[in-house]
Amino acid sequence: EGEEGEEGEEGEEGEEGEEGVADFPEYPGPAGLKQLIAEVKELCVEEDVPRVEDEIRGKEPEEQWRILCEVKEYLENPEEEQDHLDEEEQRALDEWKPSLKELQNEWMGLMKRVPEEEAAEVNPDFEAASPEDKKKMVWDVRKFLDEEQEQEQDHLD
Repeated sequence: EGEEGEEGEEGEEGEEGEEGVADFPEYPGPAGLKQLIAEVKELCVEEDVPRVEDEIRGKEPEEQWRILCEVKEYLENPEEEQDHLDEEEQRALDEWKPSLKELQNEWMGLMKRVPEEEAAEVNPDFEAASPEDKKKMVWDVRKFLDEEQEQEQDHLD
């Protein structure tokens, strides 16, 4: 992590060495994009289709392709993205009833514990989320950061 000087290495495919860009198939043209849009709409729950459409509206076809590939991968592999809560943890989450203000305050505190660029990436998602989704995001980020902190502590001991 954090190694510099990797940019010019084998950038033959037009990649600009962007960090965090997953390896998706190359943009196949309008017909392929149209097919991918149909596949993603098929995978989505009905109420999420407008959100996906809003996300790609007005973007270049290559950018639409990248976004849709990410959405499709997420929808096909949800267990990789979402920790399934065990019953006890789900019960604790259900019983936790923070106010919106409490959620926002806790979120701001959590964001101080993550790298600035990661915070900048997830803050718009948090702002746009429903109160229930904000609660889940705070819960998940807190859990992740606490586990990460425990691992670092175990490593030091």
